[in-house]
Order: sequence, then structure tokens, then C-alpha cells
Amino acid sequence: MMEREQLRTVSTVEAVSTALEEDIYALRYEMGEKIKETDLVLRFNVSRNTIREALAYLTSKGLLEKVTNKGIYVKEIMAADIVEIFHLRQLLEAEAIREIIASGEVPQRLHALADAVSERDPEKERIANLNADMAFHEGLVEAAGSKRLTKMYQGLLTEVKLCVFQSQAFVPARSENIVRHFDLLRAMEAGDLKEALNCLSEHIESAIQCYQNGLRQRVRTK
Repeated sequence: MMEREQLRTVSTVEAVSTALEEDIYALRYEMGEKIKETDLVLRFNVSRNTIREALAYLTSKGLLEKVTNKGIYVKEIMAADIVEIFHLRQLLEAEAIREIIASGEVPQRLHALADAVSERDPEKERIANLNADMAFHEGLVEAAGSKRLTKMYQGLLTEVKLCVFQSQAFVPARSENIVRHFDLLRAMEAGDLKEALNCLSEHIESAIQCYQNGLRQRVRTK
């Protein structure tokens, strides 16, 4: 007899939030564009209260921002935001690297996640490649085994994705990420903390420059 699959119940608010989050990452909304509650009520066929709850949740995640007496807008990422967000990301990932090296074992799952990035052509499968890249870094932090560190990283990840997806259409494919992931893993397996942190630093600084350039290019084309 086939076992029944356990499905997670998703609330209407969560379903609406997820759909809007995907729309923002897919650039269906412009940076700084106003979100109109009435349009969303008609689109999703739900109550205004449901829409407001979904928008409040996305605002708390950093995807939207509320302007007093004006409304709710898609958060507009500036060049300085990219620097701050990615440097905070670097601090958290560096701590994860320290913890993993101190444990004396690099989980095999990280190799699988690095392989997943290499299997996605950054030219032809850009979004899939970007998602695989972020999954690798998320897995890196989780591998440290610290719930607090993971929670802090998850809180930042939304803004990282916002930086990446708002810029990705205007930047060249970053095939060097594939090499950097494997270089990082080799340094960690060798117990070379200095080299591992150097690999991470090069990766982050390259990303900052890349996405800042992409953001500027996107602004010019608006």
C-alpha cells in the first residue's frame, strides 16, 4: 500500500506573499514601484486584510518599504546597500567557515551543492545558476551547526536575493563562481583558514563590483 504523502498546509497570506516575492525577484515590479492593494485584491481574489498581512510580512523581510501617507513600494537597492549587505554576508559566512574548519570535517553536502552550481550553465540557465549559487552559501552557513547564525543569515538572505535579482539581467554571467566554490572547499578541507577566508573575500568583493555595475546599468535603462 502506498504511503500517504504529508503536505504542508499553506495559508492564504503565505501563498500571496510567496507569489509576490517571486514576482519581485522576477522583475515583474520595478525598483521603487508602488504596490496597489486594489490590483492585488482582484488578482488573487482575496480580502484586503489578507493583502495587507502579506504586504506587512514582505515589508518585515525587507522586500518592500512603507512610506508614511504614501503607500508601500518595492524596496529600491542602492549601490551603498550592496556593499553593506554583502559585507554583512561575508561576516556571517566567515564565522561559518571558522566553525566548520574547527570541527575538522567539511560536510559532503557542500560538495554536492558546489556540483549543483557547476551543472547549471550561467549563460543559458542564469536564474537556476544563481539559485544554486545561493543554495551553496546558505548550505555553508547551515553546515556550521549554529541555529542563531543560520537565523541571522536567513534574515539577510532576502536582501541578498534582492540585490542579485534586481541586477542580474544587466551583468555578465559569473562562471568564475564555480571555481571559487571548489577553491573554498579545498582550503577548508586543508584546514587553511587564512586561504579559505581569502577565497571568500575575493568572491564577495567580485560580487559587489559586479552587482553595483549591474544596478547602475539598470538605472540607466529605466
